[in-house]
Amino acid sequence: MSSTKRYQLLRRELFKAKRAFLPATFDPLGNYSELQSDRARGFLLVAHAEIESFIEDRVRDTAQPSVDLWRSKQKTTRALASLLTYIFLEEGEPRWKNLDHRIHYAHNKFNISVRDNNGVKSDNLKRLLMPVGQDIDVLDPLFLTEIDSFGESRGSAAHSSNWQSTGRTVFDPKLECERVFDKLLPHLKSLDEALRNLAK
Repeated sequence: MSSTKRYQLLRRELFKAKRAFLPATFDPLGNYSELQSDRARGFLLVAHAEIESFIEDRVRDTAQPSVDLWRSKQKTTRALASLLTYIFLEEGEPRWKNLDHRIHYAHNKFNISVRDNNGVKSDNLKRLLMPVGQDIDVLDPLFLTEIDSFGESRGSAAHSSNWQSTGRTVFDPKLECERVFDKLLPHLKSLDEALRNLAK
């Protein structure tokens, strides 16, 4: 199954960041200058932002067609049923005049939660994915471990300075590249496909 245009855009942007921030060849001994380490840190920050934006866009793109399908054909998808369950668990018994109002409210509330998201760790994924019917427990545990580590590294990159004389965090260009392209991107492609099926 082909990937969505949004996944293809993510892949292009990550390769663009790789060309902009990482060396064309990696040192087999892992010896990098302070500037190269700092540029690897820049790559990490850009890659995190791109992946976070991708996941947020994809869950919105999963919810919206499901709501549109209900409005046009009164057809229920797994994503729509999950949205309604999500709002029930969040707020209890419905207070709306009819089902259309409840769906509208649940959709708006979900969009607000996506807008307010900040991060890609497994807790963030749970809040983003479960309301559209994607069970986080079926995702590869290695992917969840890796994306949690990715989120932690992003925090270190964003809140520390590479120019401190002591206790400096060193970012390895090769390891950052492998993490994004070998350990995260294949799982994000699988997630992309799974989300597309939820809106059918």
